[in-house]
Amino acid sequence: MKRSSSVASSSPQTTTTTHTPTPSPKKDQSTPNKRPKRSQASENGTWTPEKRAMFIDDVLASGYKAIDLDSLATKLGLSKRQLVDQLVPHKSNLRAKAVKAVRGD
Repeated sequence: MKRSSSVASSSPQTTTTTHTPTPSPKKDQSTPNKRPKRSQASENGTWTPEKRAMFIDDVLASGYKAIDLDSLATKLGLSKRQLVDQLVPHKSNLRAKAVKAVRGD
């Protein structure tokens, strides 16, 4: 389409063109982008003291594998062996105390 020039003319007829925006394409309604409904707590289970203890134990085990014990030992002024001793499972140490605290013992 050509636009009419904006130069004023002496003729009584003026032509104006209007631009109508084209509608944007609609989204496909067959696959809505909605979040699934939240499930009830009873469907997923509930937190028991034993589950809390298992969760914390696994988190500590994963963190123990990922942490740089040498730098942490230097930072705390302890030996690496002292840190390892506090993270070993099935002993009376910080790990056991953390698990018991979460369990509620």
